[in-house]
Amino acid sequence: MKTITDKNEALESISDTENYGNALLYCSEELRNDREVVLAAVRRHGQALEDASEELKNDREVVLEAVKEDAQSLQFASDELKNNREVVLEAVLQKGWALTFASDELKNDREVVFVALVDENAEDYRVILDASIKLQNDRKFILMVANRVPRALEYFSEEFRNDREVVLQAVKQDGRALEFASEELKNDREVVLQAVKKDSRAMEFAANEFKNEREVVLQAVKHNPLYLASVSDEFKNDREVVVQAVKQLQGYALQYASKELQNDSEIRQIAGLDE
Repeated sequence: MKTITDKNEALESISDTENYGNALLYCSEELRNDREVVLAAVRRHGQALEDASEELKNDREVVLEAVKEDAQSLQFASDELKNNREVVLEAVLQKGWALTFASDELKNDREVVFVALVDENAEDYRVILDASIKLQNDRKFILMVANRVPRALEYFSEEFRNDREVVLQAVKQDGRALEFASEELKNDREVVLQAVKKDSRAMEFAANEFKNEREVVLQAVKHNPLYLASVSDEFKNDREVVVQAVKQLQGYALQYASKELQNDSEIRQIAGLDE
């Protein structure tokens, strides 16, 4: 494709739905340094910033528009703007993993890193590994993260995955975070109980001994009556465990009880099966 030297032609090319992604690539150096042209380009396709002039990669408004459209475009900003708190906050608000392109200084900024971690679209929380080592080892910060982003526990240091307070904070918010706790804490009764209270599926990650502990099983069926299907025959024939399940889900859960309790008139009444 020929080099575009006419400003109107460049703006027209940028508005073209097929070509806008590469519009600046084919522009002359003069047009790559034209603020109006570059702003139009990055508003349509943030990563067009890669082809902007060095001057405009250091233009706060241009870079802000680029990261609003595509957080990944932060990688093409000047070093100065990678260290601009407003620009980086905007980028990590869009996509938490954009933190990887931020300056070392901002990777040590609690608010910036926290905003990156609470990205609602995050598929995982490895972004904490882009934070400064200082923040990764800041217990107060880690506790705050565990409370808001419990599954980030997976990427905490071994020390914090074995820190009872940190793990308790995480499993109280999301029981399945127990998966990432140390083996020692998967054997901690209070930790397991708190996890199961929040989500019966946490039982999958608990030490085997708890799968046969009555209080833990009771908490599990209270949270999820269908967990009754997974318990041992002993608990399927445990009146209190079965009653706890049918109270929550009535007749549907009763199918997982022992034959004896399925035919128990009082339990059938609780389940709404008999008048």
